[in-house]
Amino acid sequence: MSASKRKTQGKTVATEDQLSRLLDRLSSAPESLAAERQSLPQSADSRLQFLLREIDETVLPRHLDLLASGHRVARLTISNRRLIDIDTPGRAAPPEDPQAMVELFAESLTKLARMAGDMALQVTRRTALPSHPEAACSVHTLEQLLGIEPSHIPFERLCRQIEAKALSQLAWTNGSEAATGAPEWAPALRDIAARYRAMHSKPRKAPRIRPMRTEGIVLPLSDDLIVAIVSLAENGLAAVLPRAEGLALIAAWQHPA
Repeated sequence: MSASKRKTQGKTVATEDQLSRLLDRLSSAPESLAAERQSLPQSADSRLQFLLREIDETVLPRHLDLLASGHRVARLTISNRRLIDIDTPGRAAPPEDPQAMVELFAESLTKLARMAGDMALQVTRRTALPSHPEAACSVHTLEQLLGIEPSHIPFERLCRQIEAKALSQLAWTNGSEAATGAPEWAPALRDIAARYRAMHSKPRKAPRIRPMRTEGIVLPLSDDLIVAIVSLAENGLAAVLPRAEGLALIAAWQHPA
């Protein structure tokens, strides 16, 4: 394997720890999940990824307050997985130019991630909503400006969305498996996942190094249920979903607003 391929795989393949954390969060009680999301990692890079992930997971109008030593150092305003504003003490009015706004957001997030000491996150509902459309930027736009490899994030986001709706699921990464949800579906999911992985592990006629992408299929089980399978390299998820909800979330993921 060439060094360039190893580097690409290292950037794009979700690790076993990442998928395990996703499964743990979805199986946690709401109160423990809320407590977990309050603490930020210590390193600047991990903090930045944490903040981007929080933005990308927030659909409803919310404020994300960043706390250092119990004092608020910034308030992020988010809606529909878009960053609308970053309010910090003594800041000037946000620029009206969209590109300048995105550059300011990227710079502010970087500075916040590099702050010394422990930091925590407090999520609150945004109650005062404007009647006019607001300028906002996506996580993908911020990642591009910050030079962060974004290719694994859509896969993880789709896994989270599927897991939130799934009746039963089987996640795998680098040969290990983890099943959660209704146990009666576990044997069928293991069989379907094994067949899918065997089909995709066959050597192709013209192998070549190329960017990896999220792949998947949907299988009908009944008028009300489907099995959805998504994978990225050696990582994947098979899940039993309500038909209408499953098809809707996959369509929304393929064609985000």
